[in-house]
Amino acid sequence: MLVSEINIADETKRIAVETTTDAQRLLYNEYQRKQYIAEFGNVEVEYDTYHKKYTVSTHKLQRDSFIAAKAENCLRWGNE
Repeated sequence: MLVSEINIADETKRIAVETTTDAQRLLYNEYQRKQYIAEFGNVEVEYDTYHKKYTVSTHKLQRDSFIAAKAENCLRWGNE
């Protein structure tokens, strides 16, 4: 399934989609979906029923790299 195929008819429903960082983008309407596609592309997604979010395997390498760099900075500078 592609991001453009996610059903966002119910604007009260929380639809979380992974990004290239450890953050998730919430999509509540068509405008937010278009913003996501403009920034990350109309990528292939898969729904994770346990975490209740759409995962994006094409972002995994970038996401893992970001998380490793973030952990290194937290060790160096501390975290909140």
